[in-house]
Amino acid sequence: MKTGLRLAPLAVLLALSSAWGTPGDASMAAYYASRYARALQLAQAGARSGDFVAQFVLGKIYEQGKGAAQNRNAGDEWVRKSLAHATPAAMSGDARGQFVLGRVYCEGWVLPQDYGRCARLVSQSARQGYAAAQIALGDMFERGRGVARDPRQAFAWYHKAAEQGDPVAQTFVGVKHETGDGAPRDNGAAFEWYRKAAAQGYAEGEYGLGGCYDDGLGVARDARAAAGWYLKAAEQGHALAQLQIGRMYDVGRGVAKNSSAAVGWYRKSADQGVPEAQYCLGVMYANGLGVAKNPDLAALWFRRSAEQGYADAEYALATASFHGQGAFKDYAETASWLRKAAVQGHVDAQFALGMMYVQGVGVKQDRGEAMTWFRQAAKQGHAKARQAVRELEAGMSSGPGPQ
Repeated sequence: MKTGLRLAPLAVLLALSSAWGTPGDASMAAYYASRYARALQLAQAGARSGDFVAQFVLGKIYEQGKGAAQNRNAGDEWVRKSLAHATPAAMSGDARGQFVLGRVYCEGWVLPQDYGRCARLVSQSARQGYAAAQIALGDMFERGRGVARDPRQAFAWYHKAAEQGDPVAQTFVGVKHETGDGAPRDNGAAFEWYRKAAAQGYAEGEYGLGGCYDDGLGVARDARAAAGWYLKAAEQGHALAQLQIGRMYDVGRGVAKNSSAAVGWYRKSADQGVPEAQYCLGVMYANGLGVAKNPDLAALWFRRSAEQGYADAEYALATASFHGQGAFKDYAETASWLRKAAVQGHVDAQFALGMMYVQGVGVKQDRGEAMTWFRQAAKQGHAKARQAVRELEAGMSSGPGPQ
């Protein structure tokens, strides 16, 4: 089952689109699709010919240091050059000029940040049919920036861009139909929009389509097809797809079981900061699956995941700390990580924290607090927690720490 699709910030929304025809538009599309080398090549060529969209993109490349060495002064210079042409173009009603000027106001870069002006300019551009602006305006309605938050309006603007063939807009129309946020919940429609985006090679669409096959949304469940689409997205660097194809190799679902391949994909996703992938990689190191067993590296990846609030990793790190695996024994740290996981509803952590309070290990002994955590675990069906409740009620106690 896939990790949920997320409506991304605008920097992820603007991807390659057949609706964008100029070199400047192509460079912008490449940049927001994280194809930075291509974006730089297109932006440089377009900027030299005076394309203000390309100049804007070149400024972003230098400002962010993506595709070229970071150089904020050069970035500011290119944005100013862009504005010198985009501003009068916008004032004369040019959709591309309106979009660029609006985006500069949104980002507060060179010009003071002004979401109101941004919304007006982007709206003017969107109403002229400029796909980038339609997506941007949808994003503003999604987040309530410069306009009142309105998921239905967000959907309407995404849909306009999707009808022009924009793969990102198609993907987010799919998301809206899958979640029912601002659009009728319709798994069949979600599948069709993801399919259109995936057919253009857009990684987010491929990931969404893989999820439909994985979960049987709008199509018969098909693990092999799911794995195929996840793999296509993963090979483009899609972090969540990398996690999903790693899981499929891990358990042999839709593909032949291959622990080494699972480790490889988990690592790619983990390196991009996905907490679930970091946890899974820690599990592989802890158990020596597809990689040499290494408790120290297991603890390292558990910690990276736990520091992002992933409950399974918090519990795993507590267990490692309790047993001194990959770290010195530290019962206070054990209790701290158990509490973090327990408050998120992790049933094993709730039970283990109760045991710590029973014995006063890592915390001050407190049977009342122990009973609180045992009862929470018992409500989730934890058999040992139910027994612990009965024993505490009878004035009994037993064994410390994570099991």
